Amino acid sequence: MSLKKYRPLSPDPFINKIQGDTELARLAHLNNLVDQVNGITFTGYDYEIHVSQVDGNDTTGTGALLNPVATITKALTLVAAQRRVIVLHPGGYNESPTIASGNVTLQTTELTGGNTVLYGTLTINTAGSGARISGFSMNNLAITGTAQAYVSNCTINTNLTKSSSGYVEIINSEMQCTSGIQISGSGITLINGNKNVAVSVSNASAQVIIKGCNSVVTPSASAGNLAIVDCIVTALGGNGITITGASTTLTLLNSQVLVTAGNNVAPISVAGIYSIFNTVYDKPNSTFTGISTNSIDYFQYINADRLLMQNGTAPSVSLAGGGILYVEAGALKYRGSSGTITTIGIA
Repeated sequence: MSLKKYRPLSPDPFINKIQGDTELARLAHLNNLVDQVNGITFTGYDYEIHVSQVDGNDTTGTGALLNPVATITKALTLVAAQRRVIVLHPGGYNESPTIASGNVTLQTTELTGGNTVLYGTLTINTAGSGARISGFSMNNLAITGTAQAYVSNCTINTNLTKSSSGYVEIINSEMQCTSGIQISGSGITLINGNKNVAVSVSNASAQVIIKGCNSVVTPSASAGNLAIVDCIVTALGGNGITITGASTTLTLLNSQVLVTAGNNVAPISVAGIYSIFNTVYDKPNSTFTGISTNSIDYFQYINADRLLMQNGTAPSVSLAGGGILYVEAGALKYRGSSGTITTIGIA
């Protein structure tokens, strides 16, 4: 039985090239049409390089929207004068690429990379200065040399190292780093609106500003300048903040330093230069062996409920270089720095 012939469906000469096409011939023409569509360069996408771990191919892929490459490493070799935006499609990327071309953007359309994961280390070196990365999850990020970098809406799971002397800005990201956030480079590092774990600063020329973060876990600095503004600092046991080195500076503003459970304040230890404003922390158990800039306020340590409480409990520790005024069993008492208790007013 012969196949039925179809009436032409369209005046398009490609679809109806032969008036007498059979069904099989039409299917062949449609396949040819699909092949042609796959080779189309879409206007507005020609400056992008697309990467798909699922559908890409590093041998035959061109980085076009419908013909992606399979790895970030391959995509970086396709970067050209005006083709500097690399778009990652969802998938798991088992590689450790290095951005070594300036002003490259590496991005997804996700908020924090739940479906797009780089399991290796992403390195941004001096030649890759100006890189912008956004919207995916990665195990490690290393910013080296003199590179400037801008990171947004990412999740970093294991380690972030910034040895670069360039400006680095990290915003709205989840820094879950189990090995910490290590800032050993000079220059300015701005961390804004993130969750940060174990931040450490160790360069005398570093200026690190942590702002608007809902959890800054055990930050420390052995050199440089550390400013914590509008944040909640969480102590994993012991001191919430540790500053060592006589020239290391700490600025605390509008923040809280809390124990892990979040139900009480935690102490801090400062051996450097410090300024503290509007910050709640466990001052009686804190250690200050450094130098105050005389720009520190203490009003936040007054607990009016405690001061007026009947049958209160006397403090068990002394305040070095100062004293504690408190109420116990209705009597107003004062404990000096040596532990001597004086009753000011009887019950």
